[in-house]
Amino acid sequence: MSAINLKAPPRATFEFQAFVTAALADAGSRVAGFALGDGTLRLVPLAGGEPESLALHDGAILALAAHPGGGFVSAGDDGRVLRVSGADAPAEIARHAGQWIEHLVTTETGGIAYSVGRDIHRRGPDGMALPALGPHPSTVAGLDARGSLLAAAHYNGVTLWDLAAAEPSPRSLVWKGSHIAIALSPDLRFVATSLQEGEVHGWRLANGTEMRMSGYPAKVRSLSWAHDASLLATSGNAALVAWPFDGDGPEGRAPLELADAKGALATRVACHPSLALIAGGYASGWISLTDGATRRGARFQLSRTAPVSALAWSPDGAHLIAGAEDGRVAIFSDRSLAR
Repeated sequence: MSAINLKAPPRATFEFQAFVTAALADAGSRVAGFALGDGTLRLVPLAGGEPESLALHDGAILALAAHPGGGFVSAGDDGRVLRVSGADAPAEIARHAGQWIEHLVTTETGGIAYSVGRDIHRRGPDGMALPALGPHPSTVAGLDARGSLLAAAHYNGVTLWDLAAAEPSPRSLVWKGSHIAIALSPDLRFVATSLQEGEVHGWRLANGTEMRMSGYPAKVRSLSWAHDASLLATSGNAALVAWPFDGDGPEGRAPLELADAKGALATRVACHPSLALIAGGYASGWISLTDGATRRGARFQLSRTAPVSALAWSPDGAHLIAGAEDGRVAIFSDRSLAR
């Protein structure tokens, strides 16, 4: 693979004056959405333009997902789930009074799944309610969806659900400890979780065998798979750590340590959707871009005072969308990176 040009990309920056809880692009790579701790969603056209502000939740927006049909789905600590689509007014999908909703995903077919306590609630592509999944062994602490597979992290392991089944049944993968984040590999060969105890655990989905990745000085709150599932990038270390999965797993192999962060912990990671390019966000407010093939990279500053709290690529790979705890956000754009 040829080296990726990592010259400083053009950027658009804004200050939103509230904690950025999530940042991502819509399915069509047309709009960036920034979810904030004050309950607003800021929408910024990726082609350029001024932000639009939508007051959505009474309290913080805790989860944000792009809907494959366009727009976004949000959830908050007011127990509401909302659909934001185009020029239409935000539509309430569900309400759970007295609850907060931290984990939400959309499926490739347009379904929506979100957790409330130990259960996963669902809406079909037509918006109709589907039977809830659960209860799980404990409060669901992370969700991910790829293809027809829905994965939930919780205390003592993972539960997998095949949404293609008329009546999904659970498959349990057990490892003692509190699992706090989860990521399915793009080829659906692996699932990885991070644990409260500062390590990463993985399973091979074909046979359920396990992999343990340890040595972190802090909790790993962000996991991201390379587009070809050859690497698993993780936060929680002073350097961006990426474990090799280009074979049967990382056993007996040292992880790659990418992007010198000058002693700052990595807080967020995001792998490019089609290139061997890994973005990292740090507690120092800096962002790194690293070519996974050459290990060469570049660094950019997002905030002088606050950690990077959100980081994602647009689906077409042309835009890196970032936000910090102090409300500073940036959109780095480079059409040469588009797939």
